[in-house]
Amino acid sequence: MIDVSGFKQSRLYQDIKLEGKLEARLEARIEGKLEVVPQLLSRGFTVEQAAQILELTVEQVRQGIQET
Repeated sequence: MIDVSGFKQSRLYQDIKLEGKLEARLEARIEGKLEVVPQLLSRGFTVEQAAQILELTVEQVRQGIQET
């Protein structure tokens, strides 16, 4: 039988948990930046310029545009 509480104290579990939290934070930051893209484009900035300003890749900006 597996000791769940013991596993949750293990280094492996803690590392996986931390990695998940970091990924969630990164995704939230990217989503926040992508909310600004329509405003930049409406002011005449190109996709490339918006990506550079927001420190994102052109592909991330293009995907963000498609999702909105």
